[in-house]
Amino acid sequence: MTCSNSGITTNSGLLTIGISPYLECYCSSTAFNTDNSDIQSVMINGVTNTLNCTTTAPGQGSVLKKYSNFHPLGNLTDLELEGVIPFLIEVDNCDPAPYNSFATSIWIDFNHNGIFSDIGEQVFIENTALSGPRSVVGNFVIPCTALTGVTGMRITVAESFSGSSIVPCLLYSSGETEDYLVNIIPSTLNPNTNTTIIACDQYTWLINNQTYSISGIYTETSLTSASCLKYDTLNLTIHSNTTNGDSVITTCDQYTWNGITYTLGGIYTYTSLNGNGCINIATLNLTLIPCTSVVNLKLFLQGYYENNSLMRSVLVNQGISTDITEVDSIELIVYSSSPPYNPVISKKGMLYTNGNVNFSLPLTVGYYYIGISHRNTLTTWSANPILIGPVPVTYDFTSSMSNAYGNNMVEVENGIWAFYTGDLVIDENIDLLDLTLLETDIQNFVFGYFGTDLNGDGNVDLLDAPIIEMNINNFIFASHP
Repeated sequence: MTCSNSGITTNSGLLTIGISPYLECYCSSTAFNTDNSDIQSVMINGVTNTLNCTTTAPGQGSVLKKYSNFHPLGNLTDLELEGVIPFLIEVDNCDPAPYNSFATSIWIDFNHNGIFSDIGEQVFIENTALSGPRSVVGNFVIPCTALTGVTGMRITVAESFSGSSIVPCLLYSSGETEDYLVNIIPSTLNPNTNTTIIACDQYTWLINNQTYSISGIYTETSLTSASCLKYDTLNLTIHSNTTNGDSVITTCDQYTWNGITYTLGGIYTYTSLNGNGCINIATLNLTLIPCTSVVNLKLFLQGYYENNSLMRSVLVNQGISTDITEVDSIELIVYSSSPPYNPVISKKGMLYTNGNVNFSLPLTVGYYYIGISHRNTLTTWSANPILIGPVPVTYDFTSSMSNAYGNNMVEVENGIWAFYTGDLVIDENIDLLDLTLLETDIQNFVFGYFGTDLNGDGNVDLLDAPIIEMNINNFIFASHP
């Protein structure tokens, strides 16, 4: 201490000065009267505090219907930096009408200095006083410059005030002031980012929509919706996509490449990853030639023929199949076109009720006789050798008897021809040896999958006899070169 007149200076003993926490330093604000415009409830960020007209708030200085201190209740809610915070304040009279006009303001002590008058701390203000009772609804933003931690929030509802006339330390006639504690927490809304990317050929960074084709470290600075600086960093490594040379392949029927089987010739590409994890494109130029010869036949078997160019569903009748389009299995035998007319290849196929049967043979090129063998039918050959090769061939026995070698077919319907039925012994003759087999099975009441069921109805009985007897009487036998 220095005396102004004498200029003599001396020191006092050690003094202790107490400083109250900033949460205890807020100025007073209260209504003078208890009538009209009382705050009934406050909702901040989804958390609601309700106070009725007969209960005084628990904090120091609280006066019913004038001032409510809710600090003892602790933190009302968490408010995130940069967050858009919704609120709802319900205002009504604790006393009867009339209702007067009022305005509302909200302050938050963002810098923790014990006052609400700093720039930006008034987060909401009604510029016009409106009559109650009513709900005050809105949003406010927590600035990125706010200090984190617990701080004070004040809400004032004042009659006869609005706009800039509502100040934090306002003393007013009617209305109410309420003080709360809120907790400011760090932002998770717009965090700075540091992204490491390994890309192929190029990379478009969605932060700035820029496309980069060179490795490097890139940064972008921007402002958030709360006008806060945000820093984004991209650590980028670019590798190249690659291509392989064409593979030219000629093979038959199909080719398997990179686990995929191709049945048509053409140009194909296969995409995989190279050693850097980027795209590698390989190309296959594929030529396919047939490895099979397809023979499509149409024929009818005399005993199985029904009418209207259809045979019976023999395998269904005999209990072998449930497919009503199936008749029976027959065998195609391909014979040389020159003596001694040896068999070249044979293949079994399913004959269908419409007379169609298809055979796929190993590639066979040239002119050949074709013969058909069946368990109760006379073997029948084509009238002439036919060209078999990579192009599918179709041959119709049913349209003319001259399509069979030696005209060796029977007309089962006007203009429709079929192979003779009854060669049970398979000796190329229909004779008494075959009849003996039939009679034995008739006497034994045989039914099911038996060649002696000549008409294909599932039973071996007297109905099968007329066909074989007619062919025996006509001395029917096989005809071929």
